[in-house]
Amino acid sequence: IASIAEPVTENKIEAVVEPDGSVKSSKPAQKGNTKLEEVAMEKVRLWMFEKLRSSLPQKDQTCVITFNYRLQ
Repeated sequence: IASIAEPVTENKIEAVVEPDGSVKSSKPAQKGNTKLEEVAMEKVRLWMFEKLRSSLPQKDQTCVITFNYRLQ
């Protein structure tokens, strides 16, 4: 049986994380599906990362999170 690949779309969200682990802001790092970007950014803003160790400089950190969606 031949398999038909489902379309996959990707969104990259850039998040700025404060030293306490809370998300300060998020924005698209790469343009993709606008509706999926909005949902992904909403969810990322609710995330909590591990706080920085006190021995490290207490500065905001930036990361890029990739969301892969399989559209059916």
